[in-house]
Amino acid sequence: MEQRRGEYRMDGVDRALSYTVLTDVLRQWLVIFCFAVSAALLAAAVMQWHYQPSYTSQATLYVTKKGLPNNVYDNESSAQVMAEHFEQILNSSILQKKVAEEIHLADFAGSASAEAVEGTNLINLAVTAASPELCFKLMQSILKNYSLVSDYMTGNAILEILKAPKVPLTPDQPFERRNIMIQAFLAAAACWVLIFGGLSWLKDTIRTEEDIEQKLEARRLGTLWHERNRKKRTDIRIDDPLISFRYMESLQKLTQHVQKKMEERKAQTLLVTSVLEKEGRSTVAENLALALSMRKEKVFLLNADFRKQNASWLADEEGHLKIENFQELLENLKKENDYVIIDTPPFLQNADTEEMAQMADASLLVVAEHRAQAKDLNAALDLLNAQGEKNLGCVYNNAHVEFLRPMASYGYQYAYHYGRYGGHYER
Repeated sequence: MEQRRGEYRMDGVDRALSYTVLTDVLRQWLVIFCFAVSAALLAAAVMQWHYQPSYTSQATLYVTKKGLPNNVYDNESSAQVMAEHFEQILNSSILQKKVAEEIHLADFAGSASAEAVEGTNLINLAVTAASPELCFKLMQSILKNYSLVSDYMTGNAILEILKAPKVPLTPDQPFERRNIMIQAFLAAAACWVLIFGGLSWLKDTIRTEEDIEQKLEARRLGTLWHERNRKKRTDIRIDDPLISFRYMESLQKLTQHVQKKMEERKAQTLLVTSVLEKEGRSTVAENLALALSMRKEKVFLLNADFRKQNASWLADEEGHLKIENFQELLENLKKENDYVIIDTPPFLQNADTEEMAQMADASLLVVAEHRAQAKDLNAALDLLNAQGEKNLGCVYNNAHVEFLRPMASYGYQYAYHYGRYGGHYER
């Protein structure tokens, strides 16, 4: 049983790694597509630049002997010998010079070959050149002038034209632009998929619950599963009647653990932060406030991103925190509420968060799946614990669950109202 449990855990890690790599690649689909299209266009242009078309004109000759009926000289060996002789005729400097002079060329600008048709007295003659007109003119001149050098080589053999040559309409190897572009597109796309996939695989991020235990110097207080936002809203709130039972239960468990730890430490103010943007920090803070209010606690949610607010008495003109005023605000809020949840800017992107962490009674770090690097998370935890181990732990947010069916929707009703820099939550 223990072995099976270990094997399943490893499978889960593998699935998480595959999923996160795949999602990273899909996020870059537009970049991959643009690079692949560029590669396809470039490949087509380069191949077009180097493409040299060639055209071949063909004629068929049959071999007879002087003074004999046509069907006498029809054995394979005689035709083969004649083809070899005719090959020498075609490559003779005398014939090539004559052909070049006749069509006004400096030299014989092409190639010619002769091949016997097996089992017959037929010979196929082929002339290849850079243009349809040129190869046709070369063929006509060869058929007209080959007798200049053939008499002493062919003996009493006679060559007659069975199939006259024609001007070729298509090159021997057409320029297949479509195939070139498709191959280049697929090759470039595959390369960039491997690049982005490799970079994703090398990221030292949090992909599973086990990663928190192994990589972070903090306790996991709970896991909040990925929740589909059916209404396409920017936030996920537990007052939404369509919220899943799974998410609701995980949030309630997290709230229970947080409240227990705060009671043990006699803490009233809780700072909720993260390392990066878009880790779900504000959603976690707001839902914690709502969940605590459902437990008949009076909660104030404080939006502490003062740089985005008109809060001159809490921040100066440059947006820096006025520490004394903020401390006074917290003391006043603590007198009027059971808990104060402080939603701060990302920890490593705003120096004010560190100052707020020193004034808060406790802190909670939101760790989204496959977002921040483990070293940055540990650096944030070190700063949060710099003032007497105030960090309660971390919450693993936006975790994806495989092969689970949607749970029944479950909701709660409550009443609340917002203040100037936050909101009261009451049952």
